[in-house]
Amino acid sequence: MQLKSNVGALLASFIVVSVSLSACGKAVEMNAETLAEQALADALASPSPSPSPDPSPTPSPSQPAPSPTPLPSWSPNPVAARFLMFDPPDATVGTTVTVTIHAVTEDGTIATGFNQDVTLDSSGSTTGTGLVDIASGVGVKAITDLVAETVVLSLRDSVGTGLSVSSTQNVTFSASSASKYFLTGPEASTVGSAVAVTIRALDAYNNLVTTYGTDVTASASGAASGSGLIDVNAGIGLMSVNDLTSQSVTIALSDTQATGLNVTATHVVTFAPSTATKFLLTAPGSIGTTSSGSVTVKAYDSYNNHVPTYGSDVSLTISGAATGAGLVDLVNGVGTKTIADSTAETVTVGLSDSQATGLAVTSTASVTFFPDTPTKFVLTGPTGSVAGTAVSVTVQAMDAFNNVISNYNTDVSITLTGSASGAGLVDLVNGVGTKSINDTV
Repeated sequence: MQLKSNVGALLASFIVVSVSLSACGKAVEMNAETLAEQALADALASPSPSPSPDPSPTPSPSQPAPSPTPLPSWSPNPVAARFLMFDPPDATVGTTVTVTIHAVTEDGTIATGFNQDVTLDSSGSTTGTGLVDIASGVGVKAITDLVAETVVLSLRDSVGTGLSVSSTQNVTFSASSASKYFLTGPEASTVGSAVAVTIRALDAYNNLVTTYGTDVTASASGAASGSGLIDVNAGIGLMSVNDLTSQSVTIALSDTQATGLNVTATHVVTFAPSTATKFLLTAPGSIGTTSSGSVTVKAYDSYNNHVPTYGSDVSLTISGAATGAGLVDLVNGVGTKTIADSTAETVTVGLSDSQATGLAVTSTASVTFFPDTPTKFVLTGPTGSVAGTAVSVTVQAMDAFNNVISNYNTDVSITLTGSASGAGLVDLVNGVGTKSINDTV
């Protein structure tokens, strides 16, 4: 009877216990009810021991009977509560980084029975992110980046698992070794205004290599200043380039320090003229009296660069008998005026600020008008003399405006009437020749 009473008590306080066994890779569950039935069968098959005399101990009313100790609980598949991303190592650009993700319970235990995927996202230029295949609670993803930067990795519950995806990590991709120099800077400036050109040491993926510090030589073409050895610190060197001539300047590099880095990069800066400050004129030094010439007026800055954006007019002045003075129409900073003079003379061409531009008008030029086309010979001399006394006559080669052709050297003959002597060839030098004539009658 005592045995049945004990078994009854056991069944009355029945607690289900899950025991996970592994048999051929499959979980086998056995609960406490099955164990209890087996224990009852074993108890009925065994002989009952003889009861011992009851010593009848004195009960202690102040101490209650102890409660039965509950049995532990096991689960063959821990319930996943969240995804946990482990901190991946930092790396250089172009290097693969493995990101590991676990599906874990509340206490961080891997939920080995969990097989639902999650998506890995990243900031920046990282590649390789996307859906992560989770198998037995574990998944990995290989990422890389060609940009030197720190990226933030995060998770997204793209398949609706319901698990927490708050886990994040940072990965820093640093530049690799320097392989080349690169130039950057303004592409335009005005004469007299220096520009800063930056020289950078870059890796193969065009990332600045901040650990690099070897110098390089830079040269500027044309009349620009700033050429020389450039001090490079933390991968960066600065070059100040200036030019007083309006032109395009090419900046090139040379590896004078034998770094082995590629130095083929160049940079072009175009220096434009500054504000116009004066008018300058140009004119031919000489013009034939039967021809005309062109006087050009341009607007210039203080460094004598033509200012093609200027458009205000100015007046031309001329001394002597020359024609062509008046307002010069300037377009794109340039204007012309035609001058002429039928008198062989030297004139002065100047400017007048008739339009109140405020620009300087001190520029002048001298132009010599010369007889350029002989049209006739002119004979001059005394109109009378005493018989037997010789006189000199002059022959001049002249143009249509009676200007002596000073470069004419072709001879001419004179003829005489009556009994006078001295006729014949007259030797002309520089357009002038003389002949002595006489008459005794």
